Amino acid sequence: MPSRRGLLGGIATLSTALAAGAASGITGADTQESEEHGHDHGAGTADSDVSYVRNVEEVRGHLTSAATLLAEGRREDAVLHARHGSDYFAAVLPPARDENPSLASRLRGRLGTVSDRIETADADGFERFVTREVLPLLDEAVEMVVSGAVRETTAFDARVANALAGRIAEEYAAAVTPAGEIELSGEYWDARGFLTRLEARHDGIESALGTVPRQALETLNQEMMGVAPPGAVVDAALRFRVAVAADADLSAASVEGVDAAVAYARNADEVRGHALASVQLSEYGDAGAAALHAGHGADYVLALAPPVHAEDPALAARLHERLLALDDRVDDASASEFERFVTEEVVPVVDEAVATVLSADRRESTAFSARVTVALLRRIEDEYDAAVTDGETIELYGEYWDARGFFRRVRARYDAMRSDLDSETRELVEPELDILAEELRTAAPPWDVANSIDPLVDDLSRAIDR
Repeated sequence: MPSRRGLLGGIATLSTALAAGAASGITGADTQESEEHGHDHGAGTADSDVSYVRNVEEVRGHLTSAATLLAEGRREDAVLHARHGSDYFAAVLPPARDENPSLASRLRGRLGTVSDRIETADADGFERFVTREVLPLLDEAVEMVVSGAVRETTAFDARVANALAGRIAEEYAAAVTPAGEIELSGEYWDARGFLTRLEARHDGIESALGTVPRQALETLNQEMMGVAPPGAVVDAALRFRVAVAADADLSAASVEGVDAAVAYARNADEVRGHALASVQLSEYGDAGAAALHAGHGADYVLALAPPVHAEDPALAARLHERLLALDDRVDDASASEFERFVTEEVVPVVDEAVATVLSADRRESTAFSARVTVALLRRIEDEYDAAVTDGETIELYGEYWDARGFFRRVRARYDAMRSDLDSETRELVEPELDILAEELRTAAPPWDVANSIDPLVDDLSRAIDR
């Protein structure tokens, strides 16, 4: 299982958009799920509807945990969760107020009195109050804000369920130590409460899904109840999300159009780049930095696995396992053993995933490979600019080695398509690549790197435009 150092970073990357702008260098590990906690709702967009309902489900989850803790005689802990309702005022009330000011006022009043009720009520009385006076108002708010045409679809419920699964993993990873000890009780019970809502959401769409989501959900429940190390919970949550995305035919499970295909291939190359950087750092004896880059494997599960699961669930499971295993192997293996693991077990399964998702015609197209190379160059530019100061000091070592690892994939892509390029393009590109390689190696100022990347992009565009 992945160690804790890689978990929160991996979880945090799961909310960016997949395809838009891929060829121009959007951020890595892109997926199509929205997970903004307490985010403003906005009007009428699919992502904002998912965020709104997920926030309401989190309120429900907090109330469930409060009731459970009160029933266990832990009133002080129960009060903490009862008070969380007010944390969601900014996310839940304004959209409801736009539709029905009276409803928003009543909901605010009920949520505001929850903490008072739990201070004095017994467990049965508090549960009755929540069930009869709070939950109906939350239901009414959802009905007002999100149209029935959206709410009553399997795809919408699946997206909300996946967003909840991501929040569970986030809260649990913050709460529990790698040794399986609860360090932050509040966050642990946040995750427990959210799990009850995830189970309810899953039950509503189970007939439309395969068996993997149910199995992953049962594992998630068992691991959380047993206070397993965070890696086990993150692993189960990711398995759930990948399978739900594929089974419910969400957009994250399809790669349609050239931009989405470029984004997918670029993400696969970024995984390879992170793994290669980790190998190189392991050979240098820098165990901490090697582990940091190995931990990035988990960041890409949601970007790469859902389209594979839609075609070949067994391959998706192997891809998932290999990406998460990078973190463990770099700790346990020698540098040479880790290199063999990367080259013989990780890279081949990533290659197989790409071959499953992208057609041979697309993969073997020089124009397509040039597009992916351009996207990687823009990612190098972004990572390097974040990593190195104008004074030529490496400020963010992780991002610096991201850029170095991604450049190795640029070189590999160029070498593979070199014979298909005309001599003029080769004569322009090759010295520019050599200059960029030296600038990256010596930590040149960011503007020098940017000034080297721009002409490379222009020259490779000749292959795209042919």
